[in-house]
Amino acid sequence: RVCRSNDKNFWVTTGLFPQQFIIQFKDQVSFSKLRTVTTNVRKISFEKCAEMSPTSFEKFYEVELASPQGGRIQQETHPVSKEVTARFLRVTLASGWDDFASVHRVSAEP
Repeated sequence: RVCRSNDKNFWVTTGLFPQQFIIQFKDQVSFSKLRTVTTNVRKISFEKCAEMSPTSFEKFYEVELASPQGGRIQQETHPVSKEVTARFLRVTLASGWDDFASVHRVSAEP
């Protein structure tokens, strides 16, 4: 999750795109799908890093989300083409449907 276990917290852009943040997992994890909960995100991409420090990332997934009606929450499941192993996940919001966008949750699942 982006904001620990409190669903009332979220990460918001500062108004310009692209915007990025890095998630560090406690241990190396393997997953085959990502779940996101966002608002006003248009194009989002994910990069992985399996090294001990977040120095070298490889893009493995990118998607353009449908326009949310009335600023509603976008709940999406993103199946990746093959299982991904990572210690770090870099999330890039390349564009939004409005000046500001928010990320409420990102989870990696088997």
